[in-house]
Amino acid sequence: EVSKSWDGNFKLQDTRVVIDGGSLTYYFLDACRSGLSSGHEYYDRCGGQYADIYNTVCSFFNELKEHRVHPLVVMDGIGAEEKRDTVIERFKSSVETAEVLSEYFAGQRGAKETLKTIPALWTKLVLVEALIDCDVAVVRPDGEADDAIAALARHYRCPILTNDSDFFVCDLPGGVVHFSKIDPKH
Repeated sequence: EVSKSWDGNFKLQDTRVVIDGGSLTYYFLDACRSGLSSGHEYYDRCGGQYADIYNTVCSFFNELKEHRVHPLVVMDGIGAEEKRDTVIERFKSSVETAEVLSEYFAGQRGAKETLKTIPALWTKLVLVEALIDCDVAVVRPDGEADDAIAALARHYRCPILTNDSDFFVCDLPGGVVHFSKIDPKH
């Protein structure tokens, strides 16, 4: 069951959900930064707050289990040739962001609003370890995951949980729920 609450957020209960693994890293970093995971401020200026990330992931998936939500996380496969240009662009963006951060923290730039997120080096590895430890099913198809995510959601007739707007144009019986529309604590 997927229902929308009075505040515009979605409540997932008694359902399967296919989760876009590519969106998870940033979702959990944002959850840590907002203090939703631990109740304390998450300081990631230097990165490496892996315990906070791990605990946030486990807490989120344990909460899903309490509501009888059966998640299936689908991550991009290794060597997705069709995503090569996207990976290169993201890498370039990360380098540019690192330069902005370096200038900002060196006092040469004053606009904090221009800062973006660069996940710490081992963040994705910690995410996968937490998924394994929480017994969450993880699938890695050959290549890009988007087609597999849509196919699995159609097969199970369940929603997709993602930050990727590409899925909004797909014919999906369970629909698409944007990460921003769920409360990780409920």
